[in-house]
Amino acid sequence: MTTPAEPSATARATTRAAPGDATPGAAASGDAAACVRALTAALAEQLDAARRGDLDRVEGLARRVDGLVAEARAAGARLDEAGRRRLLDLHGRVGLALAQQRSEVAEQRERIAGGKRTAQAYRHAK
Repeated sequence: MTTPAEPSATARATTRAAPGDATPGAAASGDAAACVRALTAALAEQLDAARRGDLDRVEGLARRVDGLVAEARAAGARLDEAGRRRLLDLHGRVGLALAQQRSEVAEQRERIAGGKRTAQAYRHAK
């Protein structure tokens, strides 16, 4: 299990409350809503990294997302239906982007294997 990661100052400064982030009164100090905003921002950043093929960044952000989820739960964050759907949508899109990356890597591996087989056939034909 990963430890909760503290959102960067940039992530805290650039995330804004959106309708449906957390139900009113989820946490008096606003920690729960801040956790949900940071989680939303981290998932969006992870989606962007996955689309760019930056799998190292995706992995690092996955650890951060795990920590933010634990932090949000500890802070007592409660999502309304719109907020829940938004997070699930982002999470699903990250999964689709990663599946696409896996597919592209598999295709590249097949092309390389085919090239190796062709090169070996020529080598043995001599």
